[in-house]
Formats: sequence, structure tokens, C-alpha cells
Amino acid sequence: MVVVTPKVEVRLRPGSSEALVNGRGEILPVPVRLQGDRVLAPVRFLAQALGWGVRWEGMGRAAYLTPPPQRVMADRFPARVAFTNDQHLWLLDGTRPAQEPVQVTHGGSVEILGWSPDGNWLAYLWRETQELYLDKAYLWVVKFDGSLSFQVDARPVLEGPCFGKPAWSPVENLLVYST
Repeated sequence: MVVVTPKVEVRLRPGSSEALVNGRGEILPVPVRLQGDRVLAPVRFLAQALGWGVRWEGMGRAAYLTPPPQRVMADRFPARVAFTNDQHLWLLDGTRPAQEPVQVTHGGSVEILGWSPDGNWLAYLWRETQELYLDKAYLWVVKFDGSLSFQVDARPVLEGPCFGKPAWSPVENLLVYST
């Protein structure tokens, strides 16, 4: 079996515990096997080899592979874009032609709060699980190009009608939040 994307080629052989990823040998956690007319392979390995995400849906007992977002317009445009894909934070500097989106977070879930007044920093809430709003939220900021990301406070942010959401000052690079 061969899985091909524009950047990766994965070759799997039924009965084998080895895969070829772009011609390089990789060891699988379990052998590939045939079951009827289907090829069964370790989903997590395949997702990592392709650079994709994997999401398990317990109700339907199904795993979904999610490809990373791709830039669809190579021309430059005058904006810095923050977005979520599969509950992870991604950044794209549109002023750099043909730059691909940069993945900032790799676990948990993210809620975007907004850009600083100078446009150089993005504030976001990060939760340890992918179950939004069921876990404590922590305040993080990231530089517009994804080069520097750090947790603002080790304490969780208080949320709710009495506390509001963390927010940037409209005139300075200061964050207001409750812990």
C-alpha cells in the first residue's frame, strides 16, 4: 500500500513491521495486516508520517486523519492571520509571499483572544484537553510569526460572567485578566 501527498510518500507492506517514509525505513508499533479487502495500519504512525493530525471519535468508534491547512494564494496580502484547525493554533504572515501556515500548538485546545494593539502578539487561552470549556484555561501569547510562545501566568484564568475574558488594553501591549 502506498500513501502519497505532495510532500510525503509512505509505503506499507502487509505482514511487515517496517514502513518506508520518503525512502527512509521506519519501524511500526505493530505489523501491517490485511483483513478482507482492507489494509490495517497504525493510524497514529500514518498521521505522524504524513504530518497530519488524528482525532478519535468515541461514539462512532472512528479515527479521522486531518491534513494540515495549506495556503491557497501564494501572493502576499497585508494581514497576519490567526486561526484554529483541529483545535490547534496556526499563524500565517500574509506579508511573506508563499509562506506556509505555522502550527503553534500541538496538544490540547485553543481559544483565540486577539492581537495586541501593535499587531506583534496574539493572546490565546490553552486548555490541556480537546474538550473545550471542560478544563482550566491558561493564558498564553505568541509572536506574530510563531517564533516565540509563552505562558503568561502559571495560574488558570477565571472565566464567567463576573470575570469576563482576558483582553488587551486598546492602547498598550498589556493584558487584563483574572486568576
